[in-house]
Amino acid sequence: MDAELCNDWYESTSDPIGVLFTGVDESTEVISYLPRGALPDEQKQIKFRTLSNILSKINK
Repeated sequence: MDAELCNDWYESTSDPIGVLFTGVDESTEVISYLPRGALPDEQKQIKFRTLSNILSKINK
């Protein structure tokens, strides 16, 4: 998936996604993201392990 397509989905008015992933830091295992509707300086971060646990629970 490319960044332009993800940005299009995030900005969509008909079928938007809830977050825009803005970066990945492999050395610290952190993903940065921007929740839909948040200001650009309100980015959030999540650890790889936390995201993995969340996705595992959803997948059950």
